[in-house]
Amino acid sequence: MHGLQLTDLQPVTPMSETLFRKAETQAALKPLSARKAYWGEELLLEKLEDGSVWKRLDMNPGTQSSLEYHVRKNEVYMLLHGDLDIGIRIGRAENHTLHMHAGDLFKIPPGLAHMRIAKTSVVLVEWASSDDPKDSHIIQDGKTYEHVDGPADGRPA
Repeated sequence: MHGLQLTDLQPVTPMSETLFRKAETQAALKPLSARKAYWGEELLLEKLEDGSVWKRLDMNPGTQSSLEYHVRKNEVYMLLHGDLDIGIRIGRAENHTLHMHAGDLFKIPPGLAHMRIAKTSVVLVEWASSDDPKDSHIIQDGKTYEHVDGPADGRPA
């Protein structure tokens, strides 16, 4: 087997009303810090004793993040506003796109190469099991990379 396969992943699913309200509550917290990015802004909302964090990612329409993966970190994306594509790379460097709409949830396990592609203005709440920058590994720069479904090298499968 070569890395994660599409069948290994949890699908994009609608959030329960309770979880949606929790994500809205987290998104409204006064940020502990803010970081501007070429795609928008990342707001650190809460850092818990176990090392996990809550963040709000505000993305501008038509922007995308870099394609990255984490060795140890789990992430959960909870989309509050907008339409967002999640570009993933799995298996033998196969690109796929998952579509999220407001109210959707997607779990990102360690090792999954992923990127956020904002189709509209996006407000995304992220829970992460840790916030160690050394555990983020960039594969492609989001300013120049174009995510296209199929083999990552552009050759037929």
